[in-house]
Amino acid sequence: MIGEMVKYEGIRGAVYKLRKIIQNIEELNIEEPDLFDDEPTSFVLEENDYLDKEVGYILELVRYT
Repeated sequence: MIGEMVKYEGIRGAVYKLRKIIQNIEELNIEEPDLFDDEPTSFVLEENDYLDKEVGYILELVRYT
């Protein structure tokens, strides 16, 4: 799903859609699976993160997996 977004929407479009997905999850109060029984983690993806080379690199990796 994310790989398809990167392929067709580019890094900026994928970041935009991922932010919407994260927002929907937060609104629905869906809990993430807790792998380590620690405090819940939150994922923050900023609007301009598509400019970050590391974010782009990771999304490109996801695209090709």
